[in-house]
Amino acid sequence: MILTKKRPGSIRQTTRAWVLLLCICSSLQAQDNPEKSKPAPVPLPAERNTPTVGLIKKCLPAIVALRTFQPGGQPGVVNFAAGSGAVIHPSGYILTNDHVVMAVVGNTDRPQGLALFSNGAQFIFKILARLPQEDIAILKIETGYPLPFLPLGRSNDLVLGEPTLVIGNPNGLAHSVSTGIISGLQRSTSTKASFLPSVIQTTAPISGGSSGSALINALGEIIGVITSQHDNGQNLNFAITIDHIRRKFPRLINAENLNGFLLGIETDMLKPGSTITSVLPGSPAAAAGLRPGDMITSSGGRKITNGFEFHLTLTGKSPGDELPLSLQREKKKVDVTLKLATLLTAIPLDSAPGEPGGLQYQNYKGKWDNLPDFDKLDIAEKGKAKSVSIPANLAGQDHFGLRFRGFIRVPREGVYTFYCGSDDGSRLAIAGRVLVDNNGLHAYTEASGAIKLKAGFYPLTASYFEASGDEQFSVSWEGPSIKKQKLPADALYTKKPVRKKTRAPVAPCQPAGN
Repeated sequence: MILTKKRPGSIRQTTRAWVLLLCICSSLQAQDNPEKSKPAPVPLPAERNTPTVGLIKKCLPAIVALRTFQPGGQPGVVNFAAGSGAVIHPSGYILTNDHVVMAVVGNTDRPQGLALFSNGAQFIFKILARLPQEDIAILKIETGYPLPFLPLGRSNDLVLGEPTLVIGNPNGLAHSVSTGIISGLQRSTSTKASFLPSVIQTTAPISGGSSGSALINALGEIIGVITSQHDNGQNLNFAITIDHIRRKFPRLINAENLNGFLLGIETDMLKPGSTITSVLPGSPAAAAGLRPGDMITSSGGRKITNGFEFHLTLTGKSPGDELPLSLQREKKKVDVTLKLATLLTAIPLDSAPGEPGGLQYQNYKGKWDNLPDFDKLDIAEKGKAKSVSIPANLAGQDHFGLRFRGFIRVPREGVYTFYCGSDDGSRLAIAGRVLVDNNGLHAYTEASGAIKLKAGFYPLTASYFEASGDEQFSVSWEGPSIKKQKLPADALYTKKPVRKKTRAPVAPCQPAGN
C-alpha cells in the first residue's frame, strides 16, 4: 500500500472466499523451516553474476511482501491490501510504513495480515508498535528459527547519484526489483496521516504496494523506507531516512512505557554500538552503576551491535524482571544484572493550584559546570513566562541560570514522556521527583523520562544553566492523545497569589447614653 500526495495507491482485491482465507491462516502455523528444503542454487555464468545481481541475491531473503485483510462491508467479503517490509532482526522484527497497516489496527477478531518471503514461506504478523505521525511501524512474526535480515546503514552522508535498490510489492507483484539513484536530498512529502520533512528522493520506480519497501544502498544496508510518490511526474519517489528512524525508534518501541517498568538510561541511536548517553538518578540503571559512555555489548544474553537491537531486547519485560547486561567501559568488560523497577508514578493535587497561562521563573548569575543549588543563590531577576524557554533579555548572554516553577495539568490518565533539550545543562522534576537529568557542559542535547500520571495537577520544576556559547532550553511532552510538543501555556499554572489577611476597621468607642 502506498500513499501519494494526492491519493492512496493501494491495491485492494475483494473476494467472497472466506474459506480460502481460513485455510491459509490455519496452514501457516505448521510450517517447517523453509531453509531446510531449499533446492541447491544453480550457479550463474560469471558474465551474468554482476554486482547488482549479487546484491539482489543477498538482500532478497530479508524482504517480505505484506498482505492485510479487512472486512469488505458485506457478509463474506474481504478486502486485501498490499504493502512491503524488511526484516531488521533475526527474531522476526519487520520495518514498514504505518499507513501500510493502519487500516487493520484493532482488527483482533481476524488475522491482521501475512508476511510472504521470496522462498514461499508465509507467516501471520502482529503489529508491535506504531508511530503514525512519522509513518513508521514495527511488525513481529514468529518463525521458530532466525531469519535473514538487512543491517541499518546511515543516511547523513548520502550523495546525489548514489545507486539504490528497491525490492517491493508493487500492485501485489511480490518481490519485484527496481534500481535507481539518489536524485534529491532534504525533500519533503506527505501521506494521509503525516507530513515528512527531510526525506530522500530516488528514481527507483515504485507503484501502489511499494510502501514500506527498504531503500537499499550498494552495501546491502537500509538507508530509508519508501513512503510516497508524486503522481504528476516520473519516478519522483520518496523515502524516510534511516537516521530519522533511528532517532525515533526508542519512542516507537517505548518498551518501558508500554510495559510499565523503569530502566533509566538513554542510548545514542546514531553511533555504532549502543552507547549510554545519560542515566536517570535513582533508577535501576543508576543503582547498578551504569555510566554515560558505557557501551552495551550484550543484553539478556543477546549480542548487541546497535541501539535497535538493545531496545528490541526490552520488549516483553515487566517490573521485577532481571536484566543481565555486558558493558564495555574504557576497554574493560563489565557485567551487571539489574532489576527493573515499576515506572514512576505521582499523586495529583486535590484542586487547581492557580491560574493557567505559564510559570514563574527566576534568573541567577554565576559560572558553573553543573546545575547549582539555586536555593543558596541570590535572585537576579524574576517574572512570569508562558513557556519554558530563555527570556528575550538573556539571549546571547553567558553565565546565567534559570529555574521555572509552577504546575502542569494532565488531561487524562496514562504514561507521559517529558523531554529536556538544552545547551548546556538542564533538569526536570515532576511532583518533586527528578524525571529528566540532562546536566553538565554539552552542546544541544535532548534527554527524556517517562512517568505514569492520573488526570490532575502536579508541581513542576525546570532548571537550566548556561556556561558559554549557544544557549537553548525547552521542555516538551507527549502522552495519551498528545503528540510530542512543547509544554503549552494553557497546561501550565502558577501559584495562587497569597493575600494578606486584614482586619475590619474598629469604630471608636462612643460614650454611653445619658
